[in-house]
Amino acid sequence: MRLAIIADPHVDCGVHGRFDVKVGMNSRTREFLSVLRWIVDYVRREVDGIVVVGDLFDSVHPPLDVIHEVRGVLESSGVPVWIVGGNHDQPGIHGRTSPNDLVTSANVRSIRGISQFHIEPSLIAVSFPIPGEYLTAEEMRLPTDEKERLVVGKILDELRPNGGPGTFVFGHLSIAGSIVGPDQRGAILDYEFPPIALKEIGFSKVFLGHVHPPQEFLDDSIVYVGSCVVPEFGQEYVPGFALAEIDKDGLCRWTRVEVPEEVGRRPKSRFIMSNDPQTDTMGEPPIEPEELLELLDSMGESGDLIRFRIHCNRDLRSRTPEVKIRQALSKYSKAIIIWEHPEEEKNEKVEFDGEIKPEEMVGEWLGLQSLSNERRERVREIALEIMRG
Repeated sequence: MRLAIIADPHVDCGVHGRFDVKVGMNSRTREFLSVLRWIVDYVRREVDGIVVVGDLFDSVHPPLDVIHEVRGVLESSGVPVWIVGGNHDQPGIHGRTSPNDLVTSANVRSIRGISQFHIEPSLIAVSFPIPGEYLTAEEMRLPTDEKERLVVGKILDELRPNGGPGTFVFGHLSIAGSIVGPDQRGAILDYEFPPIALKEIGFSKVFLGHVHPPQEFLDDSIVYVGSCVVPEFGQEYVPGFALAEIDKDGLCRWTRVEVPEEVGRRPKSRFIMSNDPQTDTMGEPPIEPEELLELLDSMGESGDLIRFRIHCNRDLRSRTPEVKIRQALSKYSKAIIIWEHPEEEKNEKVEFDGEIKPEEMVGEWLGLQSLSNERRERVREIALEIMRG
């Protein structure tokens, strides 16, 4: 049996995109759909089934046109498609409708909870836990940590009778010790499963979604496939999907196929460091505002999704006009700057949507002028009229 295993498409994630009026869809949503379509075309006539191990959608309320597009792509595969519920695309309350349910058809099936969805070989799906599916009303009132331990224990108890050679698990779970990106840290810590506990149940292989960077545990017996897209800035990995072949003896060989850069545009990361004169032992001069602005403009191509990490003291930040920063970043479709100030405990995150609004530019400029209130308002009206013209 040959399977394509796709993790975390997050199809309707438009956080770092713009609405494209030509196609009536967010630009990132369109790109993520292109990735899903490319994968289905790649595996067509080469596999016996497709398993999506969670987060097909980024939200429980995706636009109807996106649902329609996804259904068409999955149906076009011509093979059975099983969608495992993730933490993004299934509601947190038991019994509510999931967008996965809306793309079901004769060969596309949505799976929630724990389910055996294929007999020989035995394929078991484990969706991201919804507490109401496992806990009583009394248990639901327990503290969060206790509830999470109970849910993990009950899922393991339910899986134990299904363990053994030739059994494979496809889940959307948090594995203790997994390496996650900075933008995932908060969500991943819920319902952590000890790898050894899954190993002891005796499954031949566990393929997982939920953690985006691909990785392996316990001699390749537990595998994070890795997201087929890069939905968040700061996640450093190459997106892809897995191709697995299971023979009649229950042995599994698998490989990971990377998604080409031209298929799914992914955010680029750039690092800029300015030496602190007080601590620098090499005598290198710190970056000046003009040099920083030139770097921001030159370290990416027009239309890029780009993330800058700037390691500097706050003096550089305060001496670089915000309006000039926006001008330097206006060529990018989306940009994020993480200001890392070594003298402070927390980093500062600022987002730019690649578009400079006249009101913002005039406001920044006026803030630098010494004008009376009456004169300031008149100058503001003239400047806006000039810019809009």
